[in-house]
Parts: sequence; structure tokens; C-alpha cells
Amino acid sequence: MVAEAWTVAAIQAFGGLVSLSFLRLALSNRQQPASRSFAAFVVAIALWSFALAATNLTAGPRLSLAAYNVAILGAELAAATWLLLAMTVSTWVTVRRWTVAGLGGWILLMQALLWTNPWHYLFLAPETGLAGTVVLPVYATGFWIHALVGNAIVLSGLGILVFEALTTTGLRRRQAALLALAVVPLLVMNALAVSDALLAPYDFTPLGFLVTAFVFLVVLFRGRLLDIAPIARRTAMGEMHDAVVTLDERDRVVDCNRTARELFDQPNDYVGLPAASFFGRIAEDICSQFEAGPTVETTVDGRINGTQYYFSMSSVPIEGISERGRVVVLHDITDEKQRELELERKNERLNQFAGVVSHDLRNPLMVVTSHLELARDDVPADHADPMAENLERMETMIDDLLAMARAGQTVEETEPVLLRGAAEEAWSHLKTPGATFENAFAEETVVEAERNRLLHVFENLYRNAFEHNDAALTVRVGPLGEASTAGGVEGFFVADDGAGIPEAERDEVFEQGYTTATDGSGFGLTFVRDIVEAHGWDIHVQDSVSGGARFEITGLDAAE
Repeated sequence: MVAEAWTVAAIQAFGGLVSLSFLRLALSNRQQPASRSFAAFVVAIALWSFALAATNLTAGPRLSLAAYNVAILGAELAAATWLLLAMTVSTWVTVRRWTVAGLGGWILLMQALLWTNPWHYLFLAPETGLAGTVVLPVYATGFWIHALVGNAIVLSGLGILVFEALTTTGLRRRQAALLALAVVPLLVMNALAVSDALLAPYDFTPLGFLVTAFVFLVVLFRGRLLDIAPIARRTAMGEMHDAVVTLDERDRVVDCNRTARELFDQPNDYVGLPAASFFGRIAEDICSQFEAGPTVETTVDGRINGTQYYFSMSSVPIEGISERGRVVVLHDITDEKQRELELERKNERLNQFAGVVSHDLRNPLMVVTSHLELARDDVPADHADPMAENLERMETMIDDLLAMARAGQTVEETEPVLLRGAAEEAWSHLKTPGATFENAFAEETVVEAERNRLLHVFENLYRNAFEHNDAALTVRVGPLGEASTAGGVEGFFVADDGAGIPEAERDEVFEQGYTTATDGSGFGLTFVRDIVEAHGWDIHVQDSVSGGARFEITGLDAAE
């Protein structure tokens, strides 16, 4: 009997060592969510196996019963961690705090009954004895509760995996099916041990793990459990820069990524927190959006830890067999929103400036102009004419200032504009005696733009050519690149055959106030640059084919 007990103990201990051999693999992949529950499961099996081996080696009833109690603990831990492993791998159930708490409470209750059994015999009957070092248990009510609940837990995990295998495809299906198969040998061996079908006083249940180990090898290396488990979404979600929070049907947090925890300063035990607590000071704004419907696309803002944030928020429903909920994604748009607000403030200041220029400067100028006209008969022409010319120049400068104030404002609405017609119309607005205009745009060439501001671009580029060259000038306009089938182009050019712009000065020509003409304001090309940039386009200058200046506008949006 002693030799037999030692042989069985050696086999049981070997089963424990085989189980522990999987621990290193689990720990080396600890970043994967399934690794922790898998590691706990193999440790529980090892504890169960070593404790059973100890019952066959110890001398004396106290030590044998203590080892037996530890073996029961290993069995309970194996059942609990198996369920957690199945839930972690599954795509339709989630491990929650109450699940872990319930399993832990069951284990503590059973262990309390077991270790206090000599005072009440609710777990093992008084008839329990020893055959040498081997415990010969006579089961009482507590044991059958332990066995019933334990098997229910294992079968629940098995059911989760079977359903996962039936409702998924590809690698996910193979992974779930193999894991479900892995626990079957343990269930069979446990049933044989409890029913005394083996006709031996030994519990060989952990030896079922020797068969299970082979299945685990297939799961790990063919099913890639620790490579993609439990759903690659969790790994991907953890790497996202957006805050991602999963809520259940009662709007309690069941999952979130690191970005969300750091943003809302939440601890690792966030599971179960109400959304109203998790999202802090912006919770009311976020939760109120849920009333709009199952799918939400909106923006929310608020202060978090003293910093103002703006988010693009999306919320989509999720449904499983046992639960419903939603996934909330918060994309930080604070930088974009602040730029937008700053641009609005800038536009408001420009409008205020335009109003001041229009009213406070133009009105006194009109008074002076009126008085000059009344006094022309009494003022010599050589005095009146220069005064009139300068008043007219001041009027032009005021118009230029107003145009500049509005040029850089954001383009709110665009329309399809035929470039050939716009270029012709802008040319007709100017007095161009002796100048020649060549229009190389096709009739159908079109661009998305704000028409009036596009006309200002052409007008100011034409005027720039006149102001810096002789009147006998040729101005040519046309497209850049090949036109699309819809008539869109990559850009367009305005070129002249004048003196051109020195290469050293080309970076300065768009600066406000820069001019080489004696009567120029230096605002024209600044207007052009601001209007071009307000459309989201680019402008640069180079030599034309004839040696004059050639302005190229690129980055155009073709009209739809």
C-alpha cells in the first residue's frame, strides 16, 4: 500500500509539474488579457495536484486532512479561474467585479466549512478515515454543495466557450472550441473520482490535466490563445489615443482603455462605477446625449482637472446574449476648437476694425472732399489738383484697408465658379488702355470658390502688373496641369511680360506694405495672399516665359 501510495503521489506530482510548465509561457505574455486567468488556472491545477500528492506522503491524520483541505482549495480555484478564463476569451460576456467577488465568496465559505469540519461535520462525515496516509472521505452535505457549485461553474465556462465557437468564425472559433475541449478530461476524471468508479482510494482528477496539457499546447501554438486573446480589440483599444469607455445597460463602466483612465483620473478598480461618477465634471453633458438615441455623434466640452477640453463624442450600442450596453469614444479636438475660437475672435476684431475705418475715417474724408469741390473756384488748380489726388488716394487706401480686413476671413460658403468667366469679368473692372489680355482657360474649367473674393484675386494681380510696368503690357491667365473630366484643375496662373520680380524679393512681395511703386499702397498682394489662404490654397511667384512675373495658385478644390 505504501509503495502504491508513493507511485500515485509521484504521478500526481508529475501532473502538477506539467501544469506549472505552462506558467512561464503565460507570464511572458502578461500584457495579453487572457494570460492572467490562464496563469491562475494552471497554478490552481498545480496546487490541486501537489496537495493530493502530499496526502499520499504525509504521516498522521492531521497532516493528511490538511493536505486534503488544500487539494479541495486547488479544485475550487481551478473551477473559478476556468470560468474567468472563458469569460476573458469570450466576445459576448465581460468579467465584472461582482463575478470575481461571488467566486471568492464561494471559495471562502467552502474553505471555512472544510477547516472547521471537526466541530460540525457538515463537509466530511465523522466516518471519514485514513487508509495508511490516504484520506478516505465520507461526504456530507457541504461537500455535495461544493461539488454541485464547482461543476456548475466549470460547465458555465464550458457553455460560454461552446457558444463562442458556434457564433464566431476562423481563428476565434478554433480557439474557443479547443479550450472547451481542454476541460473535458478534467470533468471526466473528477466524475470518476467522486463516484468511486475507479475502485481506488485515490483522486486522479488532476491527471486529466496530462490530456488537457496536450490540448493546451494546440490552443497556445495553433489557436494562438496568448497572441490574440481575448479579442484583439482590447489590445487595440489600449493603444488608442481616444478615450474609449464601455458601459452596460445601466450605464455602469465595464471596460475602458488607459487613455480614458488617465484623462478622468480613475483607479484600476473602475469596473462598476456609474458613468456619472467616471466622467466627472462633464458627466452630465455626456450622459444627457444618451437620450438622443442608441447612436450618438456630437461634441461635448468641459473642464477636467482644471483644463478646458473639447471632444468629438460618438456612442454606439452593443448587444450580447446576456447583456446590452454602449461604447463611448471621446476624440480630443481641443486644439482644433481653440484655433477655431481664436479665428472667430480674429474675424470679430477685423469686422470691428472695418467698421471704424468705414465710419471714422471715411466720413471726415467725405467732408474734406466736399469742401474742396466747393472751393475749387477760389483755389488755384496747381493747389486743388494735388489735394484732390491725395484725397482720392486716401479713399483708395480706405477701400484697401476694408478689403484687407475681410480678405483673411474664413471662407464659409463656396460655389462652382467658371475660371474663364471670372478672369474676364475681373479684367473688365479695370481701366487698361494699351494692355492686352490673353485667357487660356477652357470654357468648362471650374473651381469651388467664393466668387467675389476670387474676382479680387484676379483684379489685384492685374493691378499689380499695371502699377509696376508700362501700359503696353500683356497679361495672360490659364490653368496649371491637365483639367479633369469634371473641369477641375490643379491650379491657375496669372503672368505678364513686364520687368518681373527679382528673385531676392519674391519672399517679401506678399508682406503688408511692400511696394516699389511710388503711388502704391503695398496692400494688393497681401490681399491676394490672404484670400488664397482663406480658401486653403497656396500661392507663389516665379518668372514667366517672357521674363515677367508669374503668380501660381495651387491646391484648388474642383467643383462637384
